Amino acid sequence: MLSILVENKPGSLARIIGLFSGRGYNIDSLCVAETTDPALSRVTMVTTADKSILEQIKKQLHKLINIVEVIDYTDRDFVSRELALIKVNAEEKVRAELLRIVDIFRCKIRYPQTKANLWPCWGCSPPWESWKSSGRVPLPWQGELLGPYNSHGLTGYGILQISTQQ
Repeated sequence: MLSILVENKPGSLARIIGLFSGRGYNIDSLCVAETTDPALSRVTMVTTADKSILEQIKKQLHKLINIVEVIDYTDRDFVSRELALIKVNAEEKVRAELLRIVDIFRCKIRYPQTKANLWPCWGCSPPWESWKSSGRVPLPWQGELLGPYNSHGLTGYGILQISTQQ
């Protein structure tokens, strides 16, 4: 995971994405938001690479204009959360099972309707992390778990993190 502090100017994100795509690096997750200083934005990025490639990525990022800081969270203590908005079929006959899934993943049901519910989901609860790392049980938006309930939409998926160190 990388945390990249950039000047909040047009084209800053495009240059970062261009660096990755131009060199064939994959971005697994990307979240961008303005910081408490409106002149800066934080890009939180997950990429899969070995140590030497990651070092190369960090050096290339430092060369880009508008980059203020690049933090590699590989060997740091940090807190991370995954985010998603999921819209699913919520007919009366499946509601109890859906509520069980919501509870397992620490989601909250918002905007309940008769046939669909919107779930903002976040977190890294123990089952979330162990299921994700084992590859045995998918996260709720990855198909199999919600497949029988006719998932109608997914958006906002991404990972955020912050260091626990001073």
